[in-house]
Amino acid sequence: RRKREQALELADEFLKSLFFDMFGDPLLNPKNWPVQPMNSYLEELRYGTSTKSYATAAKGSTPVLRIPNVINESINWAGLKFASLNEKEVERLRLRSGDILFVRTNGNPLFIGRCAVFNDTRNATFASYLIRARLNDGAKVLPEFLAACLSMPSYRSRIVKVATTTAGNYNINTKNLGGLPIIEPPLQIQQ
Repeated sequence: RRKREQALELADEFLKSLFFDMFGDPLLNPKNWPVQPMNSYLEELRYGTSTKSYATAAKGSTPVLRIPNVINESINWAGLKFASLNEKEVERLRLRSGDILFVRTNGNPLFIGRCAVFNDTRNATFASYLIRARLNDGAKVLPEFLAACLSMPSYRSRIVKVATTTAGNYNINTKNLGGLPIIEPPLQIQQ
């Protein structure tokens, strides 16, 4: 188990190193890529549902992803909860492939802004402590690239700087998240 954890850590470091070699630090932008605020690539930034979720699915309930489901830059389906939402709310909060989920609130500042791309066909919505970013059709960044950019260590510290604190919780809102500068390398290189 320890060797597997070490291998995963090394793979994670390798991927971050490869990203850094290909694109440079996304905040310092040493390769002089064009830069746009994240909002310019988005169809929407939306908060999730605040309806109470339960560990067991009731008839007609919907799966709801929460903070523990956004971990290690991926979606973890363990510990899934369910909520009874009306049709309109389900439609408004249904996740589509390519959506990016951000943790917006946490007691640990290192956890806010962590994100994962939803690349699944399962029916799911998301809770209020998450923010969904949905790219617009003409976006010149891929969801995986955007998530990788925001997961770089330098970017993590930038997210903590724009966060606010209340009652011991750190928060990032849609305005601060949407205003973050994003580099725009050619799509072929991102792919």
